[in-house]
Order: sequence, then structure tokens, then C-alpha cells
Amino acid sequence: MKFKTIFRKNIFDFNEVFELRSFLDDSKLCNIDLNILEFEQNDLLAKHMFSKKLLDLIKEKLQDEVLFVNKFVIQKNNRTFNKEKYHKDSGKTHQSDLLSKKENIYGKIGIPLQDNIKGVGGGIDYLKPMLLDNFSDKNQITNKIRALYYILQDKLLDTQLYSKAGDVIYFSAMISHRTTSTNKIKINSIQDKYVIYFQLTNLNTIKDVLKKTRNTENISSDDINKELITKDFNGNKIKILNNNLSQEVGNYIGL
Repeated sequence: MKFKTIFRKNIFDFNEVFELRSFLDDSKLCNIDLNILEFEQNDLLAKHMFSKKLLDLIKEKLQDEVLFVNKFVIQKNNRTFNKEKYHKDSGKTHQSDLLSKKENIYGKIGIPLQDNIKGVGGGIDYLKPMLLDNFSDKNQITNKIRALYYILQDKLLDTQLYSKAGDVIYFSAMISHRTTSTNKIKINSIQDKYVIYFQLTNLNTIKDVLKKTRNTENISSDDINKELITKDFNGNKIKILNNNLSQEVGNYIGL
């Protein structure tokens, strides 16, 4: 595939992680729907979420101009004490049909503010895709091989992503993942868990979605640009889907 399905890089240092954790410890912004468009230019969260080094990393890895979905969330203490089933953010057939195209991007950025430690948690487990798998569900034989590959991987391998505080993690909406489990015995001795999640896409994906949701082939880049809002955070400009477009895209392809 042209685009990466998952990548990880540590870009935030100890002081930056400490600054974010201290801010979130005293805030009421966790575990609720938030909007990027409500950020002021110099907001602390925006300063980190849309820092030059993070935007440069996304551009380097995804090799395309990315657009941000308006809604985002900061998870606090989202824990599970059992190994849950893996899931995909876009797991329906019509979603895999669209995201199997190599020109399309739809995925999530995660910024964990703690290490993901065995038995403690702090991040995700995920199943590595098969080599050259485009995630299409159209071929029944491929589907069966993929299912077996995932079963064996889950049974035989350690699927935990050992992320570190200050990492930036991108994973496609087609990646099978779950929350890393926490041992109940340790729950009273571990720090609060924070992960900032926000979603991104590209122009081609939006065109394909709107052709379906609006039942027309006549969707132009100009049409979409009218529904994008450019914001400048500390000199870093990003394009954001307006609230209606964010909702339309999310309803069709998954949030």
C-alpha cells in the first residue's frame, strides 16, 4: 500500500509530557467530545497536537496533505481488566471497500502520556496486517486467510504495542486493535492514564465518502474546500472539516 497503516515515534520530551499531564490533572476536558475548532491560537493542547514536529512527522509518513476531523477526545483511565476482542474503527464492508484504495487515508493519531507496561496498561495491543493486505473484504479466500493469520498471531505472539510517554502513534481505521489490559491488583498503585486521540483523513477519501452520502459523482475539490476551515496554531496552519462535514464523514466511515 502507498500509505502507512501504523507508525510510532517519540517526539515529546519529559517536560512536555509533564506539562500536558499537569494541565489535564486539573482540567475537566477528559472523556467528553471536544472540538478542534474551539481551540484558541495559543491553547496548550493545540500547541502540542499541532506542533511543527508532529505535523512534519505526519507529512513525512503519509506523503499527502492531511485534513483533520473536528471532534477529538482525551481519554482518562480508559482501562480494561480483561483481554477484550480486537476491533477496527471502520470495520463494516462499505468502509473497507473505500479504505482499501491506496489513495485513501483515514486513521487516528494517539498521544499517550504514560508508558504502556505489561500488566499495567497505558496504550493498545494490535494485530499486524498481512504483507500486501489492502484490507478489502471482497475476496472470501483472503478473508479466511486473514482471519486465521490474526488468530495465530493473537495466540502465539505478544501483540502489545510498547509505546512510551510522549510517543505519537498513527494507526489506520482498518487496524485491528484493543486497549491493553490492566491487572486489577495494580490499579491502586499506578498513575492516571491519559491518551489524546484525534482523527485525520485526506481529500480523496472525503470525495469518495461524499459520492456515496450525497449520491452524486460530481464532487470536486472546490466543493470540499468550501467546507474546510483553516486555523493557525502558533504559526502552524491546518485544515479542519467543519462540524457538518466531520459528522457526515464520520457517520459513513466510522469515528
